[in-house]
Amino acid sequence: MKEEDLYEIDIPLSFVSSVGTRVHGLACWFDVLFNGSTVQRWLTTAPGSPTTHWYQLRCVLAQPLYVMAGQEITGRLHLVAHSAQSYTIYLTMSGWTPFYSFLLLVVKSIALEFMKLIVPVVF
Repeated sequence: MKEEDLYEIDIPLSFVSSVGTRVHGLACWFDVLFNGSTVQRWLTTAPGSPTTHWYQLRCVLAQPLYVMAGQEITGRLHLVAHSAQSYTIYLTMSGWTPFYSFLLLVVKSIALEFMKLIVPVVF
C-alpha cells in the first residue's frame, strides 16, 4: 500500500439486521500491520484493546434508520484526507428505498491527550 492509497478511502457497507430496531449510526476503528524489516507489529484501535492515542469513532446519522429483523442495511463510508492530517468522513446508510440518512464529519486531531474534536456539518 502506498501513501496515496490513503488519501481517499471508500468502504461499501452491507449488513443484515438480526432484530427490529433503530440504527443510529456506525462505529469505526482500524487495525494496521507495520511490516518492518525484522519485526512485524499490529496496532489495533478496536474496543477492548489496549488504549492508544487513536480512538474509535462514532458516526451518528442525522436521522435514525428503522429496520426490521432480516432487513438489509446498505450504505457507504467515504473518507477524504484533508490538510489537517485527518479525514472528512461521509456516511450514508439506507434501510429501505427511498429513505436514507447521512452524516458529514470533519475530524481533526488536537494536541491534548485523550481528546478528539469532531465537528458535525449541518445542512
